[in-house]
Formats: sequence, structure tokens, C-alpha cells
Amino acid sequence: QLEGGFGVSFGYHGFDVNVFMQGASRVSFMIDPTASADWSSCSVGTAPFVGNHALLKAWADNHWSETNRDCYALWPRLSDTSRPNNEQASTWWLRDGSYLRLKTVEIGYTVPEKITKRVGLQQLRIYGSGMNLLSLNSFKIWDVEMGGSGLNYPIQRVINLGLSLNF
Repeated sequence: QLEGGFGVSFGYHGFDVNVFMQGASRVSFMIDPTASADWSSCSVGTAPFVGNHALLKAWADNHWSETNRDCYALWPRLSDTSRPNNEQASTWWLRDGSYLRLKTVEIGYTVPEKITKRVGLQQLRIYGSGMNLLSLNSFKIWDVEMGGSGLNYPIQRVINLGLSLNF
């Protein structure tokens, strides 16, 4: 597994931009279909209807059935009870966990000093920032950093707007 990140910062005529990217390659994870109902554990299975689990849209849209005999369907036959055959550990559940994430971005503008002095300020900066704004990866069901269980609390996207005043 290779993990890394890189950042860039630059400014021009009062504008400033800071960007940080994070990623991983040569990494994989196993989808955990086991139907554990223990939400206190770090790994909660994705088997639908078992242990108060909801049906993931991906499983509902692409499961094996008599009318959809696709042997490459994302989920085996749906059932409202635990089916050991659906939950066998195998490479069927192995997925590519490589990703590149736009981790942080901040864009700001510092108002020129000749304008801020007129209103009694030393400095005025207006900015916007964001975290986890974009992730590029081949796995689209949930965030790859969550690993094999997409039912845990996801990584949050955060957007801030701000004003920095120095008197």
C-alpha cells in the first residue's frame, strides 16, 4: 500500500490559494457482508434486512434474481433473513481501494491596505475553505476510506466562509 499527499500554495495581487491532495494506491479492501447487528463494533456488515440493516441502493439496483440472472450482479439473491451462502468470504467481495482526494482547499482575498485604513482596520481578509470536496476512485458505492463496511459514519464534507479582521 502506498499513501501520500501533496500541497501547493500561491498568491497573486491579494488573492491566495492553498490546496492539499491525499491519496492511496495499491490498496484493496473486502466488502463485509456478514450480518452483525452490533453497531458498537468497528465493522458492521452490509447484508440487507438482517440486524436492522437497510437495503443499500446499490444492492437493490443490482442483485441476482430470477429476472436478472447476471452472474456479475453486485449482490447475490436478496433475502429478508441471513443467508450463509451470500456471506461467504471470497474474492468476490474484494474491491480496489485506491483513491485521490481533494482534502483541503482555501481561497482568500486580502483587501488592499489603502482601503482597509480608511475604515479603521489594519487588515481585512475574506476567505472560503473546504475539506473532503472531491474523491476520485473506481469504487462508487461508498467512500473507499471507510473500507469494507459502508454502513459506518462517513467522512464529512465541510465548507466554511470567513472574514478575518485585524484592528
